[in-house]
Amino acid sequence: MKSTLILVILVMYSVIVEAQGSTQLYKVNPGEQVRYALPFDVRYTYPEFRMGVVQFRNGNMGGGLMNYSTLLEEMDFVAEKQDTMALAELPAIRYVAVSSDTFYRSEKFFLRQLKSNGEIRLAERRSLNLVNREKYGGHGELQSSSSVLAVEQISAEINTLRQMTAKELMTFAITEVYYFGDKFGTFKVANKKNLMDLFGKKYPGLSDFLAQNKVNYQKEDDMKLVFEYLTISVQHK
Repeated sequence: MKSTLILVILVMYSVIVEAQGSTQLYKVNPGEQVRYALPFDVRYTYPEFRMGVVQFRNGNMGGGLMNYSTLLEEMDFVAEKQDTMALAELPAIRYVAVSSDTFYRSEKFFLRQLKSNGEIRLAERRSLNLVNREKYGGHGELQSSSSVLAVEQISAEINTLRQMTAKELMTFAITEVYYFGDKFGTFKVANKKNLMDLFGKKYPGLSDFLAQNKVNYQKEDDMKLVFEYLTISVQHK
């Protein structure tokens, strides 16, 4: 029965055609303030601030107009004087619900839940990252001053982006990193080692499934395929 159901999942996902488009790039010119030069709907998750609810670990709740900043990787809210501020005391927060989305705190940022079956969660860390810097040379030509940066490399610069004015041409791109979590809210970056650490003992067929399907941990469709496998495994244990 299990092999039949898994085959159904594979057939279902085999019909997905991946678009081979180029990554959308966003540029900030010298003299522009980074935080405001980028379009609002690029640096934030939603095109406007929406009503949200904060669930704290001690059972208390709060709420207000909120939006998640993909540039600064913080949950912003509209304060009483209409100022925009970031949620503080992150360790005390269990999750934030905005519209139909649920954001779980992980380290110093939030993960947006993509799927959940009660036991297992698939989530996404979506961020706006600096991928290139270009300075103008003596004759006005652009000279690249950095190669593409990984998410971990740029994370140390997030606080500086809050007030940064560009001194060179800066190029940003959206990056998605996927995470799996358990029912206790423990999340780990999606890769084979972490999946085996989280679920390997409970689902002994997981290792073979990951190897046989050549899973790409940077693709959302592949991550949803793994989630469906784990969900069926839960239902038929």
